[in-house]
Amino acid sequence: MKLPKRYLKQEEQLKTLIGEAIDLWVNIEFSIIRIFAMALHIEDEDLARIIQHVNTFRILLQMTDSAVRNRFKTPGLRKHWLSILEYVRELSGDRNYIVHAGIMMDEYKTKAGHDHIKPTIGPSNLVILGVEQNHEPIDIREIKELISDFKQANRFLLDLEVEWENVWDKSLSEGKQPSFREKFLRPISRRRPPRKIRLEASRKEQ
Repeated sequence: MKLPKRYLKQEEQLKTLIGEAIDLWVNIEFSIIRIFAMALHIEDEDLARIIQHVNTFRILLQMTDSAVRNRFKTPGLRKHWLSILEYVRELSGDRNYIVHAGIMMDEYKTKAGHDHIKPTIGPSNLVILGVEQNHEPIDIREIKELISDFKQANRFLLDLEVEWENVWDKSLSEGKQPSFREKFLRPISRRRPPRKIRLEASRKEQ
């Protein structure tokens, strides 16, 4: 089957966007590692010894959560951190899907009734084996949205890291009570609703 030039162009675009998403995710992982180190108040050499055998992001996130909660005693700080944690945890599922599902050909009909094809990430080959998937296929529009989500999540992490370093550690070194700014005492505001809510809304529209 000879594929249309339009489809091949979209496929190349999707591959480029996959690379961008994976590159952004590396930044998120590194931000989590830095926050983990700040929560434990340890040097890089000691950090390396702790995380060198941590082979999944899920475990790293759990370890970081425990360390951060141990430092953040006030309800506001904890709510802020937990909202970031929930965001990153959800996006890690998107990252895993992007990496493991593979590019597939989606056949559909346009509003005018014409047969059409487009490249999507997923559904995973595991569906063929009867394994239930809890993620919808990702097209070009959606991966662009996810890239924006990854950027926003990393910005939340970087902002927290900078605030922590400038306020918390500086205040403690001066013998003062640390005081975070108001924005760090409330949950984050995502650029769009969580995936579960978006999926439910989409199903209602169908």
